[in-house]
Amino acid sequence: MMRKKEIYYITGKMALGMLKNSPTLERFKAKGNNDIVLNQHIDTIVMPMVTEYKEYKFVNAADAKLDDTEEAKEKEEELAKEYEGLISEFKSTLGDAVTKVEVTTDLTDSPVALKIDKEDPSYMMAQMMAQMGQGGEVPPVKPILQINPNHEILSKLKDSGDQNLINDAAHVLLDQAKLFDGMELDDTAGFVARLNRIMSKAL
Repeated sequence: MMRKKEIYYITGKMALGMLKNSPTLERFKAKGNNDIVLNQHIDTIVMPMVTEYKEYKFVNAADAKLDDTEEAKEKEEELAKEYEGLISEFKSTLGDAVTKVEVTTDLTDSPVALKIDKEDPSYMMAQMMAQMGQGGEVPPVKPILQINPNHEILSKLKDSGDQNLINDAAHVLLDQAKLFDGMELDDTAGFVARLNRIMSKAL
């Protein structure tokens, strides 16, 4: 049986320009793949139900599994070891705001991105409750924070001895990733204060 051609899509209730520049799409752009970008509220409801059309299969960009070479996988493992210290500091700083922090080579331009582990029991429970019309009673699913080891910001933080800077940067980068996902910040004042402290050190 011939494998259907895959069309990758991304949906989100945000400005089209913001969605087009989502970190989720960076790995597809790097490989020259085209994507469908949909930012209407109805798209977020309809698209998960539209799985195929003729010889095409629709795949949510966040769930797509692109074939990586063995060399690429080994490189990612090496980078993960290199960033073990920073990953540990980020996780310690962010605490329960994230399930874990991990290195990814899917990002090309953005320093960080959020990922949801769909095998996480809390995610599956949230989905089940939402289908029953009780989504508001379930705590939000905590994301995985993915970091781009090839980004200058992460590279400099890895080599930094300034613990306060690393702590502030961890929170600012997490908030940045939330904004790109169309989420509201829990502590806007804290985000601004941290960002101002980082900027003052750079001047």
